[in-house]
Amino acid sequence: ILIFQGCNDEVARPHLTRALAQRLPDVAGYVEIKGGHNLLDGDSVARHSVFLLTNRFLESLGSRRGA
Repeated sequence: ILIFQGCNDEVARPHLTRALAQRLPDVAGYVEIKGGHNLLDGDSVARHSVFLLTNRFLESLGSRRGA
């Protein structure tokens, strides 16, 4: 599980998401990004960062499997 959290999210509060991430098994990463709730909106500043970090995460999974 890879979790992205907007630092200014008023719907899913960062402190609650951090607490949830600590309780979940197999959390590969937790990333707080400048932004609100909709990190992937077309006009979101965070959109590029989410895509870049997701790509890196997926590449790391491939390298672990020898792909």
